[in-house]
Amino acid sequence: KSHMTPKPMNGPKNSHFQCLDVVGRPKVKYIAMTRDGRDVMKSLEKFLRIHTKEFRTMWGGFPPPLENMEAAFDFCMPTENIPVLGYIKEWWPYR
Repeated sequence: KSHMTPKPMNGPKNSHFQCLDVVGRPKVKYIAMTRDGRDVMKSLEKFLRIHTKEFRTMWGGFPPPLENMEAAFDFCMPTENIPVLGYIKEWWPYR
């Protein structure tokens, strides 16, 4: 298992994970996998829901209290709240 992603084709790296020279090694085959988005959402909803008020206070209000799956979905729609989407986006040009 690795969280490494390809070096950007154009522009600077924005993460230390962007270290694979995919373009420079054309004969190497890579397999990039991720979880189904529905599974990610269900897992995230459960994870965010289990924290106590005391825990949230200690962490400055994070994670936000979520009442249901719809609230979890709304929380994630600014996609920067779901790190796995960046991983997919970095691999997508090489499919």
